[in-house]
Amino acid sequence: MNKDPHIFRFCGLTAILSVTALSCTSKETVLPPFLTHLLAITSRAVSLEETTVNYYIFNRKDGLLDSCGSLGNQDSGQARLISRSGEKTAVLTGGLPDDKLDYTYVLSMENLSELHCSLTEEDSGSPVLCGVIDFDAGGAGNYSIELTPLMAKVILRSLRVDFSGTDYGKEQLKNARAYLINVNGLCPLLPGDDANSRDVLNQGKLDAASLASMRNPSLLLSDKAEGAELYCYPGQGGDALGQNTTRLVVEGQLAGNTCYWSFDVGNGKVERGHCYIFDITLTRAGWPEPDIAAGKCAQQLQIVLDDWKEEEDEIIDY
Repeated sequence: MNKDPHIFRFCGLTAILSVTALSCTSKETVLPPFLTHLLAITSRAVSLEETTVNYYIFNRKDGLLDSCGSLGNQDSGQARLISRSGEKTAVLTGGLPDDKLDYTYVLSMENLSELHCSLTEEDSGSPVLCGVIDFDAGGAGNYSIELTPLMAKVILRSLRVDFSGTDYGKEQLKNARAYLINVNGLCPLLPGDDANSRDVLNQGKLDAASLASMRNPSLLLSDKAEGAELYCYPGQGGDALGQNTTRLVVEGQLAGNTCYWSFDVGNGKVERGHCYIFDITLTRAGWPEPDIAAGKCAQQLQIVLDDWKEEEDEIIDY
């Protein structure tokens, strides 16, 4: 498809042509009036003060585009958007450049569901955001929507070493670093089909080609272990075809050997907009390969949050 950065010019032209066509076919044809809707916008990831938010409103009955526009930077947290009357679905995006949207994508909800974003182009400071809301545009109304990042955040908050009771109890872990493996490289813009693996990055190990393809390799690799902040797209782990378990790997040298301790993120299920916080204690020498679960070689406490802010939510204890 040819990219068209002038999507909103296209939307305006479509509306003008629609009015012209109807007025030529019947003098009695009257289009439903446009209605204004007040929308409160929040984000669980980043401030919207420097994020341009765009909106696309579709008819829920046939899924076709009703109206679209740009809301600009949302420093106030509120915006007004317009649509005609009827049952609607509004899709709001942030951090998504206009040139990533071919105009055919926004002609219908079905088309928009085919749009996928690439982790190789993501930026943790300005992530791609998306929010969807259904509403009845029977009159002016007030609504609220949360823009959720497609990415999930993975934090290694603390890393301790306790090899007591082993032959190498006094050895030090050297050159420790952390990274993610088995990471989905693509994610649909719209929520609902996040499970299947697509274009996997760092499959089974740290991969130089995967890192070279990244706009920000630091999303997947940290030169330090404790305090590492990494990012990945959602996915569902398992043994079925098209499934890869995203894992946090701690790598380091122990007694002259390279060892790996690997931990499933989200117990194998990674969700968009969530934050997975690890507190890890290494108790035994790790494995010689990175794609093997640490098991009894370590103890971990994993806290799962439904946003990127550090507030206690769900604790997964191993």
